[in-house]
Amino acid sequence: MARKRLSIRSVLSLTITISFVLFALLTATFIFPRWVYLSRELIGVKTKAMGEKANDKVSSMVKLPIEINESNTALFERDILDTFSEDGVNLFFLDKLNNTEDYIYSITYGDEKGDYYGSRRIGDKVEIIRNNPSTDHQTWFFTIDWEGRPVEINRSGYYDPRERQWYQVAAAKGSSTFSPVLPNYYIDDLSISVGVPVYGVEGELLGVLASHILLADINQLVAEYGQTYEGELVIVEQESGSLIANSVGSENYSRSQGGDVIRTSIEEMDQEYIKKGYNNYINNGETSSVIREGRERYSVYVESIEFSGLSWLIISAIPHSPFYDPLFQGMYLQILVTLIIIVLTIVALRGVIRYYLLPLRELSNFSERLATGDFSKRLKVVREDEVGRISRSFNHIADELYGLVTNLEEMVEKRSDEAKQAVARLQVSRERLRLILDTTAEGIYGVNLNGECVFINKSGLRFLGYSKPEELLGRNMHQMICHTDRHGRPNLPEDCKILKALHNNIELHSAEDDIFWRADGSYFDVVYFVRPQVVGDEVTGAVVTFIDNTERRGREAQIAYLSHHDILTGLYNRTYFEQLHPELDKPKNYPISALFIDLNGLKITNDIFGHNAGDELVRKAGEVLEKNRRKGDLLARVGGDEFVMLLPKTDLERARAIAKTITDEFASYSVASLRCNISIGVDTKTDDNQRIEVVLANAENEMYRIKSNSRSAVTKETINTILSNIFTRSPKEERHANAVGTLCYQMGVALKLPETELNKLARAGYYHDIGKITLPDQLLTRDEFSPEEIIEVQQHAITGFRILNLFDETLDLAEYVYGHHEQWDGSGYPRGLMGGQIPLISRIIAICESYERALYRGDNTTPQVEKAKEVIRNGAGSRFDPKL
Repeated sequence: MARKRLSIRSVLSLTITISFVLFALLTATFIFPRWVYLSRELIGVKTKAMGEKANDKVSSMVKLPIEINESNTALFERDILDTFSEDGVNLFFLDKLNNTEDYIYSITYGDEKGDYYGSRRIGDKVEIIRNNPSTDHQTWFFTIDWEGRPVEINRSGYYDPRERQWYQVAAAKGSSTFSPVLPNYYIDDLSISVGVPVYGVEGELLGVLASHILLADINQLVAEYGQTYEGELVIVEQESGSLIANSVGSENYSRSQGGDVIRTSIEEMDQEYIKKGYNNYINNGETSSVIREGRERYSVYVESIEFSGLSWLIISAIPHSPFYDPLFQGMYLQILVTLIIIVLTIVALRGVIRYYLLPLRELSNFSERLATGDFSKRLKVVREDEVGRISRSFNHIADELYGLVTNLEEMVEKRSDEAKQAVARLQVSRERLRLILDTTAEGIYGVNLNGECVFINKSGLRFLGYSKPEELLGRNMHQMICHTDRHGRPNLPEDCKILKALHNNIELHSAEDDIFWRADGSYFDVVYFVRPQVVGDEVTGAVVTFIDNTERRGREAQIAYLSHHDILTGLYNRTYFEQLHPELDKPKNYPISALFIDLNGLKITNDIFGHNAGDELVRKAGEVLEKNRRKGDLLARVGGDEFVMLLPKTDLERARAIAKTITDEFASYSVASLRCNISIGVDTKTDDNQRIEVVLANAENEMYRIKSNSRSAVTKETINTILSNIFTRSPKEERHANAVGTLCYQMGVALKLPETELNKLARAGYYHDIGKITLPDQLLTRDEFSPEEIIEVQQHAITGFRILNLFDETLDLAEYVYGHHEQWDGSGYPRGLMGGQIPLISRIIAICESYERALYRGDNTTPQVEKAKEVIRNGAGSRFDPKL
């Protein structure tokens, strides 16, 4: 029994229905799960961003008291308490607290005698703290009126700073450190303190300078971040798990009936996902995790903050449901819309099929009549669409068939004439083809089934080194141009790819390493394409098109090299490193260590000495790293001043030894008068539970900690190196710098400037010519210059401004050095400032510098005091401030 065939209408309806169903299944199976996955990833990224942002902010908060202490330690080492009056000390602490961030609760100093000074922030006002013999060692808190007299004195009783932990911890450690979290002595809150010991000239302990932060301010910041990111944020002590701050509303501490402070542990919190995230980090080192609590999922991210005496964890968490609910609503809506579209499409399709299938039946009946020889009927053309055009075509076919049958002899004669004309046209086409072949840039030759040459164009002869076609026609082309590979190994005919393509009737494109041999015995890289020629069902030969690929292959090799290597150092680049490092991340290479290397001073080298010097510094770093790279190590430049080295089969101790060797060797070089310096972070992967990306990130974080901790020392060394270079090339400049610094200080004392301004004035006077580092030796040692040399020398003020702006320690001096060659009447440089537009310190430096230069003008070694005074008097009102 014959199977019943479906109609076109049924097939189309069924096809459309199946298509929509498949689309719906595809959406439900692949697209929606992908959306869910991407949403989960987005939540993880947002959670990490919240944690990292909070980490950055909290880190900056706890760094600030360290910086405050370090920037003021020198004043206390010079016995500021003996130098200043009590009013001066009051103003000092008042000014320091007023000019720092609001979250710094207090700045204090306690000494070995038990005296205690400082200031604290209470609401919107700042109070002075004093506890010394003048207060009978009772702590006074007070404000001062406009004449500096104490008002609103609040006496708080006996207090000895030597008994406080912030004092004892700093004194015992001997360096800047955080004390444990403690109840504030005066207000109901917890606080953290950073203390730094102050030593006398003989190394004896004078006291401890400390800055204090209330945990309530940190808690407020945490609450704001939790609200901003629609999540929760908790800060805990890493070892004890005690709360520092949180956004979930938990109390960070409580008090017993006796008034003692009881710290709240993270284990006492109701939020299980916070506790699980904490324990995952403590027990397994997991920084990111997804934790289910009830029907809710949470993305949890943990980051650490580490300082001397301080080890905190920042735990951020964001729930998934606010992201998933709209997603599933959209999914249900999509399914409903798809079902509606399927129904509407089927209804519309039935009407369309009915409209088009009836004319098709008429076309089918007409074609059957044509097949039986009935040419008398014609279709009615009533439409202008495809059916109408087909009807016209059928009518035209019927007309043609009728004409053929009735005029057969006439048609045969006509075809004979057309055949003759076609032969003539074919001859012309052959000539044109020969012309085209001979003028094309590609080499083209043809072979028969035996591989013998039947034609070759002029470009082919030129590529192969022959002068005329007869030298190759009838010759076996395999024996002429493909007989041997580039290494001298014979290429047998049965292995020849061109002959295989010919005999198997397949088109072939050459491989990258194919060559053709020339008539003179040399070879060249070639790209060729083989097309078999088929007549009927039989292969009669093949056409081979080819070009010389030597130059292109060389360019491709160069491009391939540049895509994997850094052009400046010749090391691997970041892209290639990302491709290669997974190959090293195998158990056979454990332990595998990562070095993250950062160049110190690249920016200052570029800014002062130009990018050529900066490039030389980068190249020198690459040379040192490549010299210390062992066989099997992976080394790459991954940024402007950053390098990464992976060391397989290397434990942490060995990796740190290699890092020290690199650091010491690099420090032995100098570029553009600056000693080379790098920071290297190290971490080691010991098993499969660690991800290599985390190891690299840990090494990078350690590098940044090292770089941050050594920034002050590097800054001091860099500035000293610059000055040493100037002084070595011109001892006169060293005498000048010391003299101007001393004169500035003395003039500031005469003007009764505050001690802080005196210190700043002396430093600015000493550094005022640091920009001369870029001047050649001949301009450093002369007093007379040509017009062109004057322009070059005048740049040193701008260069000095740029150098001092690069370092936090000298940022406050940059503007004064920039303006020390401005003149009172506006005729100075570089900006042409005049009068009061010129900073006071710049005006003082201008007088002191000109005076010192005049003392030793020319080759004089004996000070010319009267001449120097005359220079200053003559310049008053024009070059110099007449009041000064």
